[in-house]
Amino acid sequence: MDYLHSSQITNLSNSVLGKHPMNFLTISGADRIDFIDPAEIIYMQSNGRYTEFILSDSNRKVLASKSLGEFQGLLNPSLFFRIHNTYIVNLKHLLNINKKSGNYCEMTNGNSLPISRRRYEGLMKYLRNA
Repeated sequence: MDYLHSSQITNLSNSVLGKHPMNFLTISGADRIDFIDPAEIIYMQSNGRYTEFILSDSNRKVLASKSLGEFQGLLNPSLFFRIHNTYIVNLKHLLNINKKSGNYCEMTNGNSLPISRRRYEGLMKYLRNA
């Protein structure tokens, strides 16, 4: 029988207690729990009291039973930006910003997501300073 070493127990304990964030998000849905690498998230979309995760893994989608706002605080703010009341994008999956007929983020999966007027300036300022 394998036993956890003291350092493994300490690392696991620190992760559970939030002292060292784990390298994945735990997404609880209606019928299962998914473990997602944040780098795989292209964007998240609010769907009422639920959040839909659009992933780079063959455009896989995962539905979580938490609101978008609840996930916003769990994500690395240097990688994720809320562009709209309905969307948080992973900036590593942002191809460009299309300024024709409004402002849209064009993502690596081919989707175009609207940027709200009130968040546009914040996004531009953030991207200039990144």
